[in-house]
Amino acid sequence: MKIVQLITRSDTVGGAQAHVQLLCQQLLQDKHQVQVFAGGEGVFHHQLREHGISSFPIPELKRNLSPISDFKAILAIRGLLKRERPTVLAIHSAKSGLIGRLAALKLGVKVVYTVHGWSHIKSASKFSATVYKALDRALSFFTDEIICVSQSDLDYAHDVVKISPEKTHLVFNGCHAPDLTKSARHFSEQVFKLISVTRFQAPKDNLTLIKALHAANTKSENKQAYVDFYGEGEELDEAKQLVKELGLDHLVHFKGFSNNVTELYGAYDCFILSSLSEGLPMSIIEAMASQLPILATDVGGIRELVSEGENGLMFKPGDVSQLSGAIAYMMSLNKEELQKFKKQSLKKYHDKFTVQDMYLKTKNLYTKRNEC
Repeated sequence: MKIVQLITRSDTVGGAQAHVQLLCQQLLQDKHQVQVFAGGEGVFHHQLREHGISSFPIPELKRNLSPISDFKAILAIRGLLKRERPTVLAIHSAKSGLIGRLAALKLGVKVVYTVHGWSHIKSASKFSATVYKALDRALSFFTDEIICVSQSDLDYAHDVVKISPEKTHLVFNGCHAPDLTKSARHFSEQVFKLISVTRFQAPKDNLTLIKALHAANTKSENKQAYVDFYGEGEELDEAKQLVKELGLDHLVHFKGFSNNVTELYGAYDCFILSSLSEGLPMSIIEAMASQLPILATDVGGIRELVSEGENGLMFKPGDVSQLSGAIAYMMSLNKEELQKFKKQSLKKYHDKFTVQDMYLKTKNLYTKRNEC
């Protein structure tokens, strides 16, 4: 079986890119042919090639809507599909979902579209959201299978976008359990170390996190919370300026992009993610596999990852007070109490979110279409 994976962005390696890479690695191990088409010539292409995965840059495929570039992208992808003749076109992210499905029309290639959250609809204006829903609904008739990575996204597909349940499937994101032997963290009575693997652009909401950290530390007398941000983006300078204004330079560190961040999770006490919209964040699953408690915004599929008071705490979007209270609570836990949260995170990971489970369910959908 020959599979082409199509994704919009190569300038970053976020959850969707990690998802694609994991699928490609597993498919190659099973002796399938795999290629990745991605917009631009960014770091994701280099990372794929380092792992022996064939990739093609699509310069015309851009994140923002542009009639001229989008039309050129459709033609470019259509030309590559005609040349490569894949059995399955596996599409990831909203923009690629539009461009890729139009490019594949009447080519005989089976189309599997994975929804990594509906943020393009949820964060849009009322008019734009109506248009996007109509487009997704219309394009579903030209899609063989639609994968949703969370129950929340699946419900949204049925109830809001009005896509037929016969086309949709729930396949949770998954990841490998990382090797934490290089970064074992010992419990401290004075320091609480947080890690956030994020992007500095919407729908991430790192400014709320920074403000909440300041509030939590202001109230704490005996312990200080630190946060290390891993990630980049157009709002990074704004975040750095806020840190400077609040006098948090000694507590907040910007580490930039790292392609081995999962190996570092063991050096932290807790994972934290502040967002306005999410699907099923790969970063949280990786943190759970690393036995970290989770602090995360109550949006999208987060409730499917975080059991309140068991393996973490949730807070309302943009709520500085609630998030600062959650940070303060986690800081107040003793070693044994924190360990209970860690054990529950690892248990939830093993129960539902392993890469083996994700891969087998996804491959079965590819194969199912292949046999039709």
